[in-house]
Order: sequence, then structure tokens, then C-alpha cells
Amino acid sequence: MTNNRNRWHKLRPELIRRQRANQPIETPVQRVPNAIIEVGDDYVVVLSSRGKKPRTILAQEINNGDIEQYTGRRRIIMALRELADSLP
Repeated sequence: MTNNRNRWHKLRPELIRRQRANQPIETPVQRVPNAIIEVGDDYVVVLSSRGKKPRTILAQEINNGDIEQYTGRRRIIMALRELADSLP
């Protein structure tokens, strides 16, 4: 398993690649696609196919913290964490 502090550093290049290829991030369980709108130095902006407003997810939220505190964004944060942990 990936050290939590390294999640964002591993994940950011993959998010940039997916953004350029128009590949969404899917949430676990329901597999809802989330388009990657922007990848910054310490954040990513995604838009759910079910949503109307973009969500900004900070690197800090991906790296650590209790997932329960992120009301309304848990699923996409969980998907980003799982993706980071699956990368070599």
C-alpha cells in the first residue's frame, strides 16, 4: 500500500494523462464517471456525470484524513485514493 503522503505525487501525473486522453475517474461501486476538468499543483477539479457543479479535491484530502469528514465528496476522494494506491 502507498504511503499516504506519496499518494498525490503518484496520482498527479496519472490525472494529467487521463485529462489529456479524456478518461474519467469512476467512483467505486456505482462506477459514476467524473470528468477531470483541471489538475493543479495541489488539487484536481472533477465534474460528475450526475452533477452540475465541479468539485475541487485538494491533495491534502487525497493524502490523508478521515474519509467521513468529506461529506458529498467521499466517493470521488475514495476513487482517487484507490487509483493512487493501485499505481506502481
